Amino acid sequence: SHSHSHSHDHHHGHSHGHSHEHSNSHTHEHSHDGPLRTLPSVLSIISPLPPYVYHYAAQSFHHLAHAEAKTHGVGVDEVHFHEVGAVDSIIDVCGVWCMCYLLKIDPKKISCSALPSSEGTVWTEHGILPVPAPATARLMEGFKVVPGPKTA
Repeated sequence: SHSHSHSHDHHHGHSHGHSHEHSNSHTHEHSHDGPLRTLPSVLSIISPLPPYVYHYAAQSFHHLAHAEAKTHGVGVDEVHFHEVGAVDSIIDVCGVWCMCYLLKIDPKKISCSALPSSEGTVWTEHGILPVPAPATARLMEGFKVVPGPKTA
């Protein structure tokens, strides 16, 4: 989770610890400033991690980079991670793989229930996109999807 020092109307499906109105369509007049990281720069940041953690975290970022590259018609190394390139998102991905490593979880045995999906639009660095955003929809291919809660 991340926090903002400003308020604006939007909904990510999780709490930021501050209140804001919820709607499916909206506009922003700000950006989530931070470095635009590429796959090589993210891999460099996570390179000190233990081999198991690095391997699976890198694989996770590769999957995302391929989905983004196909969506934007660019090479994998040219993809700019916006929200996912933020430090909190890198920690989220690497933290999951750190815990799998510490708990000796075989990644081949990881499963999930059906993924809740919503509808409407969301503001991104690329402007207003449908929900799920195109790269997210690519990542969801092959997974069972169910409607998300109407209040999301």
